[in-house]
Amino acid sequence: MRGLPWSCEEADVLEFFEGFKICEDGVKLGVYEDGRKSGNACVNFETPEECARAKSEKEGERIGHRWINLFPARASEHESYLDVPEVKPERPAPPTESDVVFCGNLNEESTAESMKEFFNQAGGVSNVRRMEGRPFGFVEFESMDAAAAAVEQLSGQELDGNMVRINLAQPKRGGGGNREVVTESDTCFVGNIDGAVEEEDLEELFDEYDYSEIRMPPGKGFAFVSFETNEAAAKAQTECNGKELKGKAIRVALAKPKAPRDDGPELEDTKPLSTFLNEDNVDRAIKLRGLPFRTTAANVLEFCKSNCEGLDYLEEKDVVMEVKEGKISGFALVFLKDEEEVDKALELDHKEIGTRWVGVSVAEMRE
Repeated sequence: MRGLPWSCEEADVLEFFEGFKICEDGVKLGVYEDGRKSGNACVNFETPEECARAKSEKEGERIGHRWINLFPARASEHESYLDVPEVKPERPAPPTESDVVFCGNLNEESTAESMKEFFNQAGGVSNVRRMEGRPFGFVEFESMDAAAAAVEQLSGQELDGNMVRINLAQPKRGGGGNREVVTESDTCFVGNIDGAVEEEDLEELFDEYDYSEIRMPPGKGFAFVSFETNEAAAKAQTECNGKELKGKAIRVALAKPKAPRDDGPELEDTKPLSTFLNEDNVDRAIKLRGLPFRTTAANVLEFCKSNCEGLDYLEEKDVVMEVKEGKISGFALVFLKDEEEVDKALELDHKEIGTRWVGVSVAEMRE
């Protein structure tokens, strides 16, 4: 758990998970080296299924005024959770120059429009971002002087019945308000996507703009859409930003072009993965797709063992990495003990290696 109020006690966590089966002494609150609470906690449930249900149903709900993030952990992490105090992160010094203002303690009824009207008392507002479901937002100004004037003039005033907290925000990139602006790219970032939106909805939305690829990590609320040309991406960004999709206004922005990647050393090409399958082993094989380009067999083993119980017997000889044109293709086979193990291993689907989610499916022989 992350984001707990500093005043949170074990009883508050138990109340938060009321109705779920938690082990005896299953709640451990994190502390820093100085003994102060870290705002994190580790909770041990009676079964993996109960843990998964808790994450599914309680993710993003609140304890007090704080909304809570939930992340999976191993049982061994819970056992040793308090053995080593957490390291308190160093906070950056408050900025002295910025063209962005943070506005906290917002009324839940406050909107981007009411924020803009409020801050335009100081003038120079160029953009307002009201964070959905959270009591804060950000206001961008035409200059650092305008932002500083807003902080000086409006701090401590009421907005929609709440006395708001206002201060200069850390610039997103670099310093002094010189934030990087992407002006040319063949890829758009699409944010604020409703959970009910599927990839097919994005395909329909961007079909007229000649998109070439859509990458939508499941459950993340965002996607990347690549286009045939920079011009097509710019047109899609201009015309689709703010459009409603399943009841929510999406945010579309040009994405920063990827830097040329270092693909590492040249590797010896393998045969196609299908040639490693036969009638004797296909029923106990799974296929992985979407692996990062630097993934090794050892990484695949760690991925399998850490995300699925009972696979500790796997060895590197059980993994076949596909190599094409000297590079990892992103596909691999893993050979398990039997067909029952395959059914169990399918729970690895959409788990992550690094920042990439990995697709896992039953291996199939080609005709």
